[in-house]
Amino acid sequence: MKKINNLDGKVSVVIGAGRGIARAIAIGFAGAGSAICCAARTGKEIENTLSEIKKQGGKGIAVKTDITRIESVENMIKTATRDLGAPIFLL
Repeated sequence: MKKINNLDGKVSVVIGAGRGIARAIAIGFAGAGSAICCAARTGKEIENTLSEIKKQGGKGIAVKTDITRIESVENMIKTATRDLGAPIFLL
């Protein structure tokens, strides 16, 4: 995958990463070197996105998240920070 920018060492949280534009952003940012936290309500879809990221040599996690619930968002940020480092980009 062609690097769109140098995001080496950065952490990105991509909400809705299971499909559409958010999925493309997650895969693109991973290709640019960012570790990705794939977040969405649909666990299977974000697992598929994460699988594609890892297949291309990227690093990341998938966290099932309902952004309408503050506890769910807090858990996503805690998990991303614990497993990947402090998020720099929240998309």
